[in-house]
Amino acid sequence: MGVIKYKVVLSVTEPNHQIFLRFRQDDTQTQTLSVEIVKDGKLFPFGGYTVEFVNITRSDSGQPIIELVENVSPNQARIEFTLNNRCLQWLGTNTAYFSFRDAGGNEVFSTNNFEYEVVHGAHNGPILDSGYLWTVDELIERARYYMAESEVEWEDFVNANKEF
Repeated sequence: MGVIKYKVVLSVTEPNHQIFLRFRQDDTQTQTLSVEIVKDGKLFPFGGYTVEFVNITRSDSGQPIIELVENVSPNQARIEFTLNNRCLQWLGTNTAYFSFRDAGGNEVFSTNNFEYEVVHGAHNGPILDSGYLWTVDELIERARYYMAESEVEWEDFVNANKEF
């Protein structure tokens, strides 16, 4: 299946209440926001800035999500951002915005907040760790990696200490 694009207009000056987006939690890397940035109802070119997607749904617990947006067309005031597993990990209503930063990393301006809803996917019983949703396959892969790494370290330790 290809990428599904959602055309959205986000303002840096007006509230973004008209937006209603719903994504399934498992649909990572297939859901793309195709965004036009406007100011006072007109396209707002944003040349010279780095753009970040910021999900502030859990920022009260110190877990905001910040993702660099690489697909930008500043002169056309356009952004394309594909939601990944981090962006879709929290069920229910999520609140987000796009941040525009200068070369020094300072936020110069941002869109007003917009909301999107994340609904259950097919996976049940996810394991949460520091705001990241782990699947069983990822945990098995990580365990195998650590076992292989530990075996090499143990062999190095034994060889280095054969005199004992």
